[in-house]
Amino acid sequence: MKTDETVIKCSARLGGTKTEWETYIKHIDFYHSYYKAVIEDDESIFTVIVGNTDEYNWIAIPTMEVSCPLSSFTNVDWNCDHLAGLIGVKDATTIAEAIAYIDRNKKILKKR
Repeated sequence: MKTDETVIKCSARLGGTKTEWETYIKHIDFYHSYYKAVIEDDESIFTVIVGNTDEYNWIAIPTMEVSCPLSSFTNVDWNCDHLAGLIGVKDATTIAEAIAYIDRNKKILKKR
């Protein structure tokens, strides 16, 4: 198990089978209306930029050439469904769960 990182338990139906894995938040930089985070699971590493405007929330995953709007940051189901069409179910779940965790714990995470 990895240490000194935030660990999030994830699960999804992949190929008809429920699969579970751990997601790690490796690093976060907070800015005025967005943050950049490095998120890792057992197969992939993602650098995501997540933010909001007056009209909507959004995510960009530059290395995958993906960006799209998000629901509320804690709406894992909607965000996962929306991202899954672009990057696949497992990666979408990993990222949506991490975004929700960050939003729920941003005060604590900003102090680290």
